[in-house]
Amino acid sequence: MKIGDLIKVLGCDDEPTCPCTFCATGSNRTGIIMWEAPDYDWVASFDKVGPWEIWEHEAKVINKAR
Repeated sequence: MKIGDLIKVLGCDDEPTCPCTFCATGSNRTGIIMWEAPDYDWVASFDKVGPWEIWEHEAKVINKAR
């Protein structure tokens, strides 16, 4: 992963009662890597969640930045 990559957060199988932030907000789990985070691997910006810190193993790259 690197800054500018389009990523998709790995889901929780869209369980109807899932309390995670992505399910609770109805996010499509797609975001753009914005910067490297000191405590986590990356900060990405998501549609209904905004900036969110993630570990690299929590998402997959769906389109690499040039």
